[in-house]
Amino acid sequence: MVVQDFEGFANGTEVMFQEPSFSGSTAASIAVGSTAGVDGSTAFNGAASYKVDWTFVDGVPTRWLRLSTFNTTNSPNPLIRFDQGSEVTVRIKAVPEPVTALLLGTGAVLFARRRRPT
Repeated sequence: MVVQDFEGFANGTEVMFQEPSFSGSTAASIAVGSTAGVDGSTAFNGAASYKVDWTFVDGVPTRWLRLSTFNTTNSPNPLIRFDQGSEVTVRIKAVPEPVTALLLGTGAVLFARRRRPT
C-alpha cells in the first residue's frame, strides 16, 4: 500500500510534509528560507518526488530537523496501521550544494586521472 505519492501535484506544492522550519522543536536549528514541495526533476518511481531544502544555522553537529505532517494543506496527518505488518520506506537522495558538488566533481576527475595506467 502506498501512503503517498506525489504524482498529479504541481511543482512546489506542499504535500504531507511542512517545510523544515515549521516544526517548533527544530526551528532554531534551521536557517530562514527552508522549503518543501513536489519536484518533477527526479523520482524513484513515476514522475514526481518531494524535495526538502534547508540549511542549518551553523556547523554544530548536534543540529537536526523534524519534518512535520501537522495540518499540511494536501494529505495532512497520515495514519499508518502498524498492527497489520505495515512497512514504511523512505528513499533519500542527498544533493550537495553547488560549491561542494563542484569540489567533489573536481576531486573525482583528478582521482581518475591519477589512477589511469601510463
